[in-house]
Amino acid sequence: MRISTQQTYNALVNNLANGMDRLLKSQEMFASGKKVNKPSDDPVGVRQVLDYKDMMSGMVQYQRNIDHAASYLNESEAVLSGVNDTLARIKEIALNEATGTASAQTRASAAVEVGQLFDHLIGVGNTRIGDKYIFAGFKNNNPAFTSAGVYQGDTNEAEIEVGIGRKMAYGLTGDDIFNTTTDIYTVISDLKTALETNNATGIQNSLNNIDSGVNQISNNVSRIGARLNRLTAESENIASFKLETEKLISNIEDADFAKLVSEF
Repeated sequence: MRISTQQTYNALVNNLANGMDRLLKSQEMFASGKKVNKPSDDPVGVRQVLDYKDMMSGMVQYQRNIDHAASYLNESEAVLSGVNDTLARIKEIALNEATGTASAQTRASAAVEVGQLFDHLIGVGNTRIGDKYIFAGFKNNNPAFTSAGVYQGDTNEAEIEVGIGRKMAYGLTGDDIFNTTTDIYTVISDLKTALETNNATGIQNSLNNIDSGVNQISNNVSRIGARLNRLTAESENIASFKLETEKLISNIEDADFAKLVSEF
C-alpha cells in the first residue's frame, strides 16, 4: 500500500506531539520528584494515595491520644511515689511514738506533724492537670476528696482510642488509689487521734494498716507502669504503620529517577 505524503506528515506531527507530551511530563516529574502530579496521571493510584493519607491522619490522632495518656500516667506515677514517701515518714513517726519511751507530750507534737501530712495527702489526692482533678473520675471538675478524706468523685476510668477498634483505660480514681483495701486517710486520721489521746495500743495498731496502705499505693504504681508499657507498644506500632504506609505512598507517587533519566 502506498503511503501518501499527507499520511507521512500526519504521522510526523503526531510523533512530535507525543514526544513533546512525554518531554513535558518528564520535565514535570523532574521538577516535582513525583510521577503522579494530577489525578489523570494515575486515577487508581491517586485514590489509593488519598486512602493511605486518611489512614495516616487517623494515626496522628491516635498518637496524640497516647501522648495525652502518657502525660497523665507519668504525672500520676510521680504523685504516687511521693505518697509512699509521705507514708514512710508517717510510719517512722508511729514507730517512734509506739515505744515505751514516748510520752503524752511527744505524742501530741507528733500528732501535729501527722495532721500536716494528712492535709498534704489530701492535696495530693486532689492533684490537677490544668483545671481537671485527675483522680476524680468523670467528676473531674470538682476535688476528688473533701478535707476529711471522703471521696466524692466516681469510679469511671478515662479511656482513649489507641488504634482502629482498640481502646484502653488509663485513668486512675482516687477511690482505687486511697480507699480500695485500706482507707489510707482513715488510717492516718486514726493515728492522729491515737497520738492526741496518748493511746499506745492505737498507735501500735496503725503500723500494719500503714504497711497495707504502702502496698496499695505500690500496686497502683505497678498498674501505671503496665499501662505506660502498653502505650509505648502502641506508639511503636503506629510508627511502624506510618513507615510502611509512607513506603506504599512513595511507590505510587515518587518518580524513579534512574528510569526517568534514561527515558529523558
